[in-house]
Amino acid sequence: MNEWLFVQQLIIAAAIGALIGIERQIVKRQTLIGLRTFALISLTGFLSVEVAEQLAAPAIVVVGFVGVIAFSLWFHYFKMSTARAAGLTTEFAIPLTYILGMLVAMGLVFQAVAAALVITLLLVAKRQLHGWVAKLHTREILDAVEFGIVAFLIWPLLPDQPLQFAGILIDLKQFWLMVIFVSLISFISFVGLHFFGPRSIRAISLLDGVIDSSAHIVTFAARLKNQAAAFAMSWSLANAGMLLRNLALIAVGSLATLHLTAGPILAMTAVFLVYAARQRYGQVAMEWKHPFAVKFALQFGFVFLAMLIAIQFLLAYGRGVVLVGAFLGGIISSASVSASLAIALLSGSVGADEAAIGVVLASFSSLLANLLYARIFGSSQLARRVAVPLLLAMAAGAAVLAAVVMA
Repeated sequence: MNEWLFVQQLIIAAAIGALIGIERQIVKRQTLIGLRTFALISLTGFLSVEVAEQLAAPAIVVVGFVGVIAFSLWFHYFKMSTARAAGLTTEFAIPLTYILGMLVAMGLVFQAVAAALVITLLLVAKRQLHGWVAKLHTREILDAVEFGIVAFLIWPLLPDQPLQFAGILIDLKQFWLMVIFVSLISFISFVGLHFFGPRSIRAISLLDGVIDSSAHIVTFAARLKNQAAAFAMSWSLANAGMLLRNLALIAVGSLATLHLTAGPILAMTAVFLVYAARQRYGQVAMEWKHPFAVKFALQFGFVFLAMLIAIQFLLAYGRGVVLVGAFLGGIISSASVSASLAIALLSGSVGADEAAIGVVLASFSSLLANLLYARIFGSSQLARRVAVPLLLAMAAGAAVLAAVVMA
């Protein structure tokens, strides 16, 4: 082995053990085992692999691991017999630290560092995690199990290729992915509101909009049916996040498109931000019985699938027309349209003007779809409330786009 590489890995292995040891020594107030001990345990794992490779004797690694387990058991016995301290976290952290040292010696440095950070986070966040778990209810645990079934059991089993019926392609994976997206957006919002309270709703709305504005809107429409002002604020910020994301995506294709796209997109974004800032509402009350909202996500998934099929019928009469396809595709995903146009722009398949106008049209149709979702999953009152900023934003965007194109 290269001597410099050996020194690097040796330092990394020691640092990984020291990180865990610092947490145990400072947070847990361990006096018997701390920074130095955990650093040495990690180095033991590292050196056991090195020696095993030099001597071609892999049994050395196993013997070292058994020795670390024995040390962990002795530490538990000593702790119980002297301090009468309950808990097994440190005892489990000892052999894990040995394994992390082994990973470094095997060249899996990234994996070792990532695992060490996760382990340290779990250790240091004991109070917060225990407090959060204490507030969980059975329905929330069942909801997480339902999401696990949807995301990790059903989705991988769906066919990779779209199914074809009567000339219509039905992409079950895309349909199921939207169900997963809505569930994740619901969970992100639940966690944000759970830890930071209603004051975080603005940041959550903007962030969710960057990820998937439609998923955010259907989630919040169902929970803010009787709080129109709060929903209008959230709806506007989610759309602002979506517009800024689309602008960033097309800019990846070519900065030359910014002279066309930046004006309309930023004009619409400004309308939504101003409208959101002007909304006045009291304490936001949101009942969140199901963090992942799997059943609700399935309802949205079927609406999404129906729209996807309808758009395919419409595209049959406009196939090959980029702008028509961009507008109709934006109803489903303006992000996909923006990314596709950016790729086409890089390859020279479309011109800068056509790509820029396509992104603006996709953003228009996405905004109209979000208005429809507010009506379907919220109420007519919510839809009327957000129609005002929608019309203002689209008018501003269209006016700026027309001015830029004709210039």
